[in-house]
Amino acid sequence: MNVITNSIKIANILVEKPNLNIIIIGGVVRRLTNSIVYYNNESIVKSLKANQLFLNIGAITIAEGLTDPSYQEAVIKRDMIEISSEIILLADSSKIGKVSLSSVCPIERINKIITDKKINRAFVKKVEKMGIEVIV
Repeated sequence: MNVITNSIKIANILVEKPNLNIIIIGGVVRRLTNSIVYYNNESIVKSLKANQLFLNIGAITIAEGLTDPSYQEAVIKRDMIEISSEIILLADSSKIGKVSLSSVCPIERINKIITDKKINRAFVKKVEKMGIEVIV
């Protein structure tokens, strides 16, 4: 199995798994999130295909979609979304109903949302009507 990531933490955790091939996107380390940004490997990312993308996001609303506080990470996230067949959003309830600096994608592009028990039930009903599965 192949894992594509820009997260140093995830790469360090997964490196212990002998059955995984880890592809880490190169660039500049952003210490705040322990991830790599300002990458100039767009052609490498866009030449790959991913079955599933587990995506962490800064904020999400139905109207604005997915947004992120880092425009550098938003660029990488948009590229990863483009090459992925299934998008699984990892967002705790504190991120729901908020808008951040950089647009990542419309909410309709998401297939599933994994969240916590504090999620707003009205939000769940709206996204489920859109065909998005919510897993609490």
